[in-house]
Amino acid sequence: PFILADPAFCLHTEQLTDTPEKYVVFSMRPSKKVRPEVLYKNCAQFIDWLWQKHGLKSVLIPFQVSYDNDALMLNKIFELVTHKEAVSVLSFTDDYKKVIHVIEKSYAVVGMRLHSLLFSVLTEKPFLALSYSNKIDQFIQDIEMEEFLLPVENISFKLLCERFQHLMNHYDVTNTTLTEHCFLLRRKAHGHEELLKQILKSLELSA
Repeated sequence: PFILADPAFCLHTEQLTDTPEKYVVFSMRPSKKVRPEVLYKNCAQFIDWLWQKHGLKSVLIPFQVSYDNDALMLNKIFELVTHKEAVSVLSFTDDYKKVIHVIEKSYAVVGMRLHSLLFSVLTEKPFLALSYSNKIDQFIQDIEMEEFLLPVENISFKLLCERFQHLMNHYDVTNTTLTEHCFLLRRKAHGHEELLKQILKSLELSA
């Protein structure tokens, strides 16, 4: 089989060079691997810690609201947060450019949705990946950033804080690594885009 690069890496980004704004983007989704109330509580405590310890606000973005309702989950987390002034829950949008723009300006991403992590790499933004699926594990392994991977069933407030502190301690090095991976994935995706065009053209000629 021939595995194509994710087409997300063909998308245009602004590649902001200014200092990132002091907020963290959150992407969550339901998972049978962890009890919802456990995830809500730990994430809410973590959001409060980000604000109290590092002065980082949190922006919660739903990536899906139809089959799996991310918005419902994010609002449950918001209800448990003590420092609500430090949290924004965005409305769902299917305009990927708006989502990418929010991630571009952020300090970091904490994501369960695969595309939140793809967009993190696309915008060269450090991330903490909360894995609920093999597709998350595989993507993180492919870019050799397993140190920022946390299985969702192992989530605890303490572990979230430890892993995020590790991210902060290695922020500049991680940025450099993401720049390298983004360049390679973009080149690979554009190469596959051209390959698909050639295949489609040959199919049209043979039809």
